[in-house]
Amino acid sequence: MIRFRTPTPLKGLLSAACLAAGVLTSPVQAQTEYLSAELAGKASVAEEAPLHTPQAVTMLDQVLDDLADRFEVNFVYESKWVKNRPVEAEVNYAEDLTRLLDQLLPAYNLNFRALNPKTYVIFPAKGREVEVKPINRAPAQEPVGNMGLNIQPNPIAPVRTRVFRVVPEVIAFTVSGVVTDGNGAPLEGAVVVASGTRRGTLTDAQGRFSLQLEDDQKNVTLVVSYYGFVRQEVPLNGRSSLEIALEPEANALDEVVVIGYGSKQRRDITGAVASVSSEELQAVVVQSLDQAMQGRAPGVVVTQNSGEPGGNVSVRIRGVGSTGNNEPLYVIDGFPLYNDNGRTGSAGFSDTQFNALASLNPNDIESIEILKDASAAAIYGARAANGVVIITTKRGRSGAAKVSFDSYVGVQEAWRVPEFLNAEEFATIANEAYENADLDPNPEWANPASLGEGTDWLGQMYRRGVIQDYNVGIRGGTDRTQASVSLGYFNQEGILIESGFERFSMRTNIDFQANDKLRFGVSSTSSFSEQQIIRTNNFANGAYNIAMMMYPTIELDGFVDGPAQYYSAALDNPVLRAQTEPSFLTTLRSMTTAYGEWDILPGLTYRVNVGADVIASRSTRWVPSYKRGLVNQVNASSWERRTEDITWLVENTLTYQNNFGGKHDFLAMVGQSAQKSNFSSISASGDGFQNNEIRVISASNPDLRGAGGDANQWALASYFGRMNYTFDDRFLATATLRVDGSSRFGPNNKWGVFPSFSAGWRVSNEAFMQNVDAIDDLKVRASWGQLGSDRIGDFRYLNIYETSNVEYTFNETGLPGAVLARLGNPDLRWETSTQTDIGVDVSLWEGRLYGTIDYFIKTTEDLLVSVPIPLTVGIGNSPVQNAGAVTNRGLELAIGTQGGNADFSYDVSVNFATINNIVDTLGSGQPIAGGSFAGADRFQPTRTEAGFPIGYFFGFEVDGIYNTESEIDRNFAPLAQPGDFRFVDANGDGVLTDDDRVFLGSPIPDFTYGLNVNLRYKAFDFNLFLQGVHGNEIFNTLKQQVIQVPYFNGSGVTNSLTAVLDRWTPENTWQEGDPLIPRVSYNDPNGNFPRASSFYVEDGSFMRVRNLTVGYTLPTTVGAQIGISRLRLYAGAQNLLTFTNYSGFDPEIGDFNQNALASGVD
Repeated sequence: MIRFRTPTPLKGLLSAACLAAGVLTSPVQAQTEYLSAELAGKASVAEEAPLHTPQAVTMLDQVLDDLADRFEVNFVYESKWVKNRPVEAEVNYAEDLTRLLDQLLPAYNLNFRALNPKTYVIFPAKGREVEVKPINRAPAQEPVGNMGLNIQPNPIAPVRTRVFRVVPEVIAFTVSGVVTDGNGAPLEGAVVVASGTRRGTLTDAQGRFSLQLEDDQKNVTLVVSYYGFVRQEVPLNGRSSLEIALEPEANALDEVVVIGYGSKQRRDITGAVASVSSEELQAVVVQSLDQAMQGRAPGVVVTQNSGEPGGNVSVRIRGVGSTGNNEPLYVIDGFPLYNDNGRTGSAGFSDTQFNALASLNPNDIESIEILKDASAAAIYGARAANGVVIITTKRGRSGAAKVSFDSYVGVQEAWRVPEFLNAEEFATIANEAYENADLDPNPEWANPASLGEGTDWLGQMYRRGVIQDYNVGIRGGTDRTQASVSLGYFNQEGILIESGFERFSMRTNIDFQANDKLRFGVSSTSSFSEQQIIRTNNFANGAYNIAMMMYPTIELDGFVDGPAQYYSAALDNPVLRAQTEPSFLTTLRSMTTAYGEWDILPGLTYRVNVGADVIASRSTRWVPSYKRGLVNQVNASSWERRTEDITWLVENTLTYQNNFGGKHDFLAMVGQSAQKSNFSSISASGDGFQNNEIRVISASNPDLRGAGGDANQWALASYFGRMNYTFDDRFLATATLRVDGSSRFGPNNKWGVFPSFSAGWRVSNEAFMQNVDAIDDLKVRASWGQLGSDRIGDFRYLNIYETSNVEYTFNETGLPGAVLARLGNPDLRWETSTQTDIGVDVSLWEGRLYGTIDYFIKTTEDLLVSVPIPLTVGIGNSPVQNAGAVTNRGLELAIGTQGGNADFSYDVSVNFATINNIVDTLGSGQPIAGGSFAGADRFQPTRTEAGFPIGYFFGFEVDGIYNTESEIDRNFAPLAQPGDFRFVDANGDGVLTDDDRVFLGSPIPDFTYGLNVNLRYKAFDFNLFLQGVHGNEIFNTLKQQVIQVPYFNGSGVTNSLTAVLDRWTPENTWQEGDPLIPRVSYNDPNGNFPRASSFYVEDGSFMRVRNLTVGYTLPTTVGAQIGISRLRLYAGAQNLLTFTNYSGFDPEIGDFNQNALASGVD
């Protein structure tokens, strides 16, 4: 029986005809789920008088009746939840209604929600069943008359007069339907109320409802509500069958979020936590779960470090806090792990590492929580300095099994390919370069017009890549056992030929409740992935880089052959090289966690969590023997590397939770954790194969084989605790402490202590705010804490000895030996991050407008720096010590609005974050240079020193181009010619030296932002997601390849961008505001290109349309014929538009192999 409790104003019940008689509306059919209305009123009750005498037993439903009358509100609930449930506590009616319900309902595992100021829904608390215990009561009186009306005395309200009246039911028709979530899953317990009437019902376990209405109610509006979802108003318009899909409440402050060793309602969190829901994850096409966070949360910057399928990414939470590793800790279903790409390696020993998280299927994710400040992340201690990302995968649900299938197929292509010179243009520019150097041009290029367009080598490297994803899952279970099983297949052809990524995945989650006190569960995922790449980052011999420089005068099946003065022996047919030199990385990963929970006493729970993560990888590369013009690969070569990485985990926690006196909520948790990882690798290589078909290393020349390997391990032992206290739902406090002992720390600092404290004030629950109807929730919070980073390398506190090529002579006999290569440091310890955060959370107008704002200061101390030692010590490498410090400050803002009705709904949110990064000190260490690449080590364009951001761009400033000889100071630029760069004498000494290098820009953006728009109109849905960064610079290293004409690393010339057509010439002199393109010259005596300078630094700001999706959900009747409950068709585009001033290929430049000192270097 469903009950819809409503009051009647006193004035309508005081007529003489109603003083002694009453009315009870009785449902025509008891089995229907429509709501019967019970009409009651009061005669004369003093405000200060209690409504119940202490001598009688008060029932919960009676208390709700009294509250409905006193506050003139409606309550909607199922009768069995409140019937026969005694109220033992004294009810203080002087309290406001919200506070009364907060105090009254939790004792019965009930919760409530206001549909509007006059209607409240009461429902079972999330995750618990309502236990109904019968009590002994006096038997009911016999029915009166022939109406079947039971009139019972009211012994507990002597000052109250109940008035009843019988009203016959007039039922015209029945409206029925089903209520589901956005994924088609039924919602049990959803409230369906006919607006303007006293009729309503709740949905059953299958989400179905049936509601009987009168003839004049065929066009009423149904109000449908469910906890955590946006309320919908659905006009009937005479319809008798409805399908209603509710949308989740995005960023609702009362949603439950995972916070590490537990969960909590967002409204009660006193730390900075951002969330990404499964709906947001499904809106974008991503290879790995870390990419799914891109642009979704303020202060979280995710950039792809490589365009290769399966390529690694960089995740930065609240800035760059270290010159070392800045990646966050990931916790997947309770298992902590790092995205340690270096351990897995790379495909074919390439320069770019594989993204280890790409082996996990993002479709399995239920939610992502990002712990950004010390209060939220301190529970992970020595591994939380860079933030924590908690991933929860999809689990089973009670109810009938639901099979889901999701699939998409699409194509991808480069959003922009810079234009290179065609054959005629190239020959013209090349001839000019030789002439400007007083050298003879290549006779083969003497008549450029005759060469035509030639071969577009870069265009030959690109293709339209097909991307496809298939996922099938089944979720269901009983009250005691729930299970979820999913299978996934993902295949992405790269936009470059001979590149791609393929993944097979399987996940199983099972939860089992043995009895009322014992629960068990297991989560297991397995995946097999294969990545194929072509080299793109090696300037000297990467196939892609060769394609940019390759001569357009050579035909597609041709090769480089000619004098070294004109043709570089480093260039080759890039298409043939890509097709004949395959590079692969295969990865097999299995991660399993299992837990057990025991409710020892009411409120006291013990939990054990164990797990293991096993990763095995195999990297291979093959180079055949061939002869193509100047390129002669005499011996075929093969390389192979295999790795094994095994990590295990054991954790025990004890949690106590209780409420004291109705106003004091207390939760305490203590725990222990132990985790250990063992890594090993073995590699082999061979040259001199007999042919190109047999590629096993044993077929190579035994004298040309090599082998190697390495191994390392780390271990962590931890103890931790957390306490949460809430007073009167107004004041909140959290204290956390973790103690970590790590094998990475020196013997003199083996254990680290990491505390945090936070507090919150829910202003909206203060008495002076009760008349402010617009504010649902307003909370001010602040936190302070210290976190650590143990990513300092394994055993760096030990002395390092070198044995390679070391020999000692004794008695004229050479014997192998070892030499001290680096001094250890027994005081080595973690890097410490001290963080302060002040924030405000607000929800307005029943959640239609919501927002969060945070200001933080994050200071990282004890950074590892190399300490110079005298050369007389005789040790080549400097020891490291904890001496540096860096500070990040920033402001984060997230704001959104949502609402709508039955036909139309919207959810629009924006996020914005600023960051200011400054190195405070490097101790006695020297400035750190970085940013160099393989084959491009002419300069190291980044520098880290006190007073500047980490990894800022450092070099010479160019303020123009010399137009005439008279402008040149021969003392400052003795070899310059008109048309060369005009470098700035920064120190004013009249000589161009390294001391003239200055700050040129920073790769760290001033601010980042994102916009997410979700619209629904009837069966159509629309998603738009924009993301951008502003104020950062990019060091476009590619210019040394594609702007200067001479080959940057040897003899000959190479092709260039069409931008070189706007070069300086005597007829095209430089003017302020013109592009900085110097004259072309084969010998470049002024050094225009070899120096790191502002010529390479460009604005890296961009705004990108990350996702655009339009979908249509077919009527249920269409799919029902083939057993499908929900069928949605959609079309979408990723990275559809990009707005930027950057001249390179793509402005989204991350940290090369997650190295902060190479950030923003393209």
